[in-house]
Amino acid sequence: MKYTAFDEKQFHTFVNKALQSVEKILDVNRNPRIAEDQDHKYEDKYALAEFLTNTSIAAQMNILERMGLTETKLKRLLEMVHVEKRSVTVCFEAEDSCTFLKEQMVDVVQKETEHITEKSTSISSSMFGTTQKTENVKHQVVQKVREQHWKVTSQYRVYCYEGNDPLKNMNSIDLLSRSASATITTTGSRDSPFPSHTKHDPIRQDLTWLLRNISETDGARTCNFEIDRTKKSCCTPRRNEDIDDAIYFFDTVSSWFRNIRSHFL
Repeated sequence: MKYTAFDEKQFHTFVNKALQSVEKILDVNRNPRIAEDQDHKYEDKYALAEFLTNTSIAAQMNILERMGLTETKLKRLLEMVHVEKRSVTVCFEAEDSCTFLKEQMVDVVQKETEHITEKSTSISSSMFGTTQKTENVKHQVVQKVREQHWKVTSQYRVYCYEGNDPLKNMNSIDLLSRSASATITTTGSRDSPFPSHTKHDPIRQDLTWLLRNISETDGARTCNFEIDRTKKSCCTPRRNEDIDDAIYFFDTVSSWFRNIRSHFL
């Protein structure tokens, strides 16, 4: 059995905030409450565990759709799992490059000073005699600096593939990709500020469990997670293999997203 950290106070805080938001959009006759505060049968605990797990599956699918999982792509992934009995993995790949563009000499002002001088000028035609004239004189110290301009490019790709080795699988399904570049300037040495090319280690996540718990009937897809009560290993709504597998999946997929986030930070 896999154990996970649980903060009851934090859980109640999140649920209460969610209930306040839900009450604004639900009908007045619908009044959701925390399960432990309501009368229920023991079998309802299994139903609640299944309902929440299926809700989490649906939420995960929404994230993948936002990443580019279209109807056609999802249909193909489901065929891999349910028909071809193959595993499906989502992979994040990224690489960076740094290319030299040009070198040039520029003038850089190192120091600027200003002096004020006064000059006495005699004007005979003036009834006032001698007048004072003030002049501002500026001096600049300019240094010749050699600048190097570099183009830094970063790109990433998120895609799904079947089996265990993406290099042997040419039929990958792209979900998301992007490439961006910027020009940076260095001075002094012409050494590259970054390696000319860096290919980062791929970050992979197995999606087989997720897709296995999605079924299609008459063109409609549903989340079909269930707890098998007949297994000898099924002791309680929490202590059973099906829930353990669900928790393991969501733990690993959470780590997958955190690792991707760390890549960009």
